[in-house]
Amino acid sequence: MARCGCRTCSTVRLSSWLSSSAWLWGGPVVEPALSVRGLTKSFGGVKALDDVDLDLLPGEIHGLLGQNGSGKSTLIKVLGGFHASDRGTVELSGRRVKTPLAQVADHGIAIIHQDLGLVGSMSVIENIGVSDAYGGRRARPIDWKRLKADVLRIFRRLGTRIDPDARVDTLNPSDHSIVAVARALWLLSLRATQHIFVLDEPTAYLGPAESGRLLDVMRAVAADGAAVLFVSHKLNEVLSVTDRCTVLRDGRVVTTRPTEGLSAAEMVTLQLGRPIDDFYPPRAAEPDGSVRLVAEGVSGAGVDDVSLSLRAGEVLGITGLVGMGQDPLAEMLAGARPVAAGTVRGPDGGVLRGGIRAAMGAGVAFVPVDRKRQGLWLAARGRENLTLPTLRARRAWTPISASAERSAARKAFERVGVRPVAPDMPVGSLSGGNQQKVLMAKWLEFKPRVLILHEPTQGVDAAAKREILALVNASAEAGAAVIICSTDYEQLAATCHRVVTMRDGRVVAEQSQPLTERDVLLSCQGATPHGGLAGSSEIEGRA
Repeated sequence: MARCGCRTCSTVRLSSWLSSSAWLWGGPVVEPALSVRGLTKSFGGVKALDDVDLDLLPGEIHGLLGQNGSGKSTLIKVLGGFHASDRGTVELSGRRVKTPLAQVADHGIAIIHQDLGLVGSMSVIENIGVSDAYGGRRARPIDWKRLKADVLRIFRRLGTRIDPDARVDTLNPSDHSIVAVARALWLLSLRATQHIFVLDEPTAYLGPAESGRLLDVMRAVAADGAAVLFVSHKLNEVLSVTDRCTVLRDGRVVTTRPTEGLSAAEMVTLQLGRPIDDFYPPRAAEPDGSVRLVAEGVSGAGVDDVSLSLRAGEVLGITGLVGMGQDPLAEMLAGARPVAAGTVRGPDGGVLRGGIRAAMGAGVAFVPVDRKRQGLWLAARGRENLTLPTLRARRAWTPISASAERSAARKAFERVGVRPVAPDMPVGSLSGGNQQKVLMAKWLEFKPRVLILHEPTQGVDAAAKREILALVNASAEAGAAVIICSTDYEQLAATCHRVVTMRDGRVVAEQSQPLTERDVLLSCQGATPHGGLAGSSEIEGRA
């Protein structure tokens, strides 16, 4: 029977969802909101999913774990209607449905990707209201007053005070994710009674505090009876928020078990099929090289009078809470963002002017945070992506040998662990972790004298993170000066020789080894390990 789509009935359904937690069914047997059996999907003869079983229960947060390329993305795309399965069944609340699913929102499914699909220049309420909920009719009016009331009630239920009239580009990253969740809740309330949320790496770009807010929202959604599938490589988050987890390896389910009692080390072993001795590679040797990069009084949008220097062989971390200036500073040092005042001097001591092209000419390479929009040409082959940074160094009209390009790319991909080693495969068809490795290979082949990395391990599994950081350390050992701009405090403490902390656009603290994650966290929060304020250029008395 078709569901009524009028505003009155839609509001009744939304009010019912907001006012009760009646979806938590009683009794010893709970019918799954989603049940997958024997799901199989192949691409070019390679099985991306192989006989996968998965149950999502109402009121449950279920973790989905696996290495990059393990099949997580393919499973999400089948559930999201992007792919049809080759074999297997999908049931929603006991009702079998055919893949590919058409209009997944009508089935009560919302997929929230890393790319949230928000328009920064529009308000929160406009991003929520301008959707396919109002499609299908020409000049269909939007009842903004009623919509705003709905959105405010959803925000209150989620425990947030976001202003519906605020422009999205004025919000912090965690608020962006919460807006995407609220939009999904509102859309599903118009169409379905049972809700299934799939969140694909929603905290990849968030710091610990911002991630915590989003995890609280996930708990609120599950508490109201929705089934939540949480995909993440941040094992501490999976341990803290999920009830059960399923681990995929090579397209197959390794295990599904309660999260309680599991450790991060066990999760990694299940994903890899072997234990990992250490989450981080040995730190690069202490630097003793010459100065490679100097910033003197650098100011600009979000940055205020920053000075620092970096030596050959050194790995310097730049961190802070989200929005404190570390992101624009990394771009300024790389020439990707204009400097309003002050200077940046490159490896030869000359002032870097002329943007990122001038910086590259001086041997400065930049790995940006957004690999899909800024780092890679997704439609191009892997070998073509590796060639791009060196094009200006080639003689005009000199043809590029495809075979030589292919051979060089194959060697580069083998060095960084891209799987499969397929130089002719479009980069967009690779998993997120393998895309990140291609991005690393692209700039390591450039043989930089200064390597600036912006969140280099976001969205990759534990093994891939270790491989990437080993490449970073090897680059430093070979003489490059390295900057890692990140909110992964544990990673910075394990990898960097020094870590500087930013607050309100300024460098407020500097720490050297020995360092712990706690040291870096306390510095970002404005306190020393002994409880004092960190406002000087260096934190003393580290624990």
